[in-house]
Amino acid sequence: MSSSLSLPGWFSRPRFAAMARPPAPVDLEPIRRGMLDALGSRVAQPHTILPPRIAHAVDAERLWYLRGELMQALASMHGEQHARSELARITELFRGVLPQGLAASLPARRDR
Repeated sequence: MSSSLSLPGWFSRPRFAAMARPPAPVDLEPIRRGMLDALGSRVAQPHTILPPRIAHAVDAERLWYLRGELMQALASMHGEQHARSELARITELFRGVLPQGLAASLPARRDR
């Protein structure tokens, strides 16, 4: 078997180099801050576990999936209309941050 057909040689070719690089670090603080600000300082039971989960989420994907719990908490504290409004604002913060597969689920931008 020639070295150009070996697996180690095949994976080290330039076309796979970009796939092997870790993604660039993303600043999650605007998203995290937006989510925590929406909750406010007084979180009602049973949602008291949500702020620490938001604060300690390590990537955009985890924050994205916490939106459902955030919606539930906001709706129970402030009503569904307020919760939807806040979630729409927070969802916009995910633009350019999510992995490609999740980014496809972002709503289209509205012309303002």
